[in-house]
Amino acid sequence: MNRIVHLGPGAFFKAHLAAYTQDAADAGDRWDVVAISLLSARAKAEFQGPYTLLERSLDGTRPRQIDVVREVLHLGADREAAMAALVSPETKVVSLTVTEKAYAHGGADSVPHLLASTLDARRAAGIAPFTCLSCDNLPSNGAGLRRLVGAWSDVEDVAFPSTMVDRITPARTASTLAEGGPAAEECEAFRQWVIEDDFPQGRPAWEAGGAQFVSDVTPYEKMKLRMLNGAHSMIAYAGVVRGFQTVREAMADAEIANRVRAHMTAAAATLNPLPCADFAAYGEALEARFRNPHLAHETYQIAMDGSQKMPQRVLAPALDALERGQDISPFAFATAAWLAYLRGPHELRDPRAEELTPPTQEHIFALPDLVPPALAQSPLWRRAVAAALEMF
Repeated sequence: MNRIVHLGPGAFFKAHLAAYTQDAADAGDRWDVVAISLLSARAKAEFQGPYTLLERSLDGTRPRQIDVVREVLHLGADREAAMAALVSPETKVVSLTVTEKAYAHGGADSVPHLLASTLDARRAAGIAPFTCLSCDNLPSNGAGLRRLVGAWSDVEDVAFPSTMVDRITPARTASTLAEGGPAAEECEAFRQWVIEDDFPQGRPAWEAGGAQFVSDVTPYEKMKLRMLNGAHSMIAYAGVVRGFQTVREAMADAEIANRVRAHMTAAAATLNPLPCADFAAYGEALEARFRNPHLAHETYQIAMDGSQKMPQRVLAPALDALERGQDISPFAFATAAWLAYLRGPHELRDPRAEELTPPTQEHIFALPDLVPPALAQSPLWRRAVAAALEMF
């Protein structure tokens, strides 16, 4: 049996990669998935076999049973079994949803080191390397993972395809479990997966679920990061500051809804034309998704880890817009909303939380590896952010 080992079995994995793998199985190409939780033992404790995925659209909810996830291990408690699964010749793909901050840490106890040591063990045993498949919301995620793993091992013969993933997956609630059972997850009906087709050891027939295979995923991920994720972060920060608990509540506010449209228009202007992509239509579809009345996606959940998300979602397009003489005000508003969010009084869930104090424009703009220097030093940008900050 061909196998995928997945690192980081959270809600997004269960709603995205596992769902696509279920589609492949339903089409006759079954791959089993062994999931490994790296930190918390919660995923293992909650695993009860097949689970229900509640796919919510404007027309209602469609329940699906997902049974391709065969086992969930905890790396700390089940290290021997986890390593055996990673080294097994049956394992052809190792996929990851470990969030942005896991890629900022490359020490000896990190995900890159774990992958490198496993690849070394396979090489020593004469077993071909698995494909490393990042499904995290980062630009050039495959190339980034290759660089990190390559710091610990020779990866010349290892495939690291980049991907673009998209599916809104709110944190489950008591109503989720009441409707779908003790292991249920909920998500929007919409989903998208664009993948560079580089799988030397094979892969499931994910195209059965609509996955799109391309030679270069970069323009697709840039479109999503700047239009969807950038607007999503802006909604989250403005929403938390103004007392909106969910995205749909924030979108009912006329000012925020107008800000969303302006943000996506400005973000689209920084993109190069993409075949088969209508940026205006994409923006309209995103707005409809944000308004979905059946999804209670919490603004506070989206707002976490801003120091890891803002650079590619908001600050990079802001710099492009500045250099092209385009409208920077939507990006300035999103940045000001983040600065206002950093003031609290809520807990700041961010790996750089201590550095983000005091949450002033001067201090934040001076931090290393956060705001691009050319942007941070621009008087036009600084004035635009300061003016937007007065709105909060």
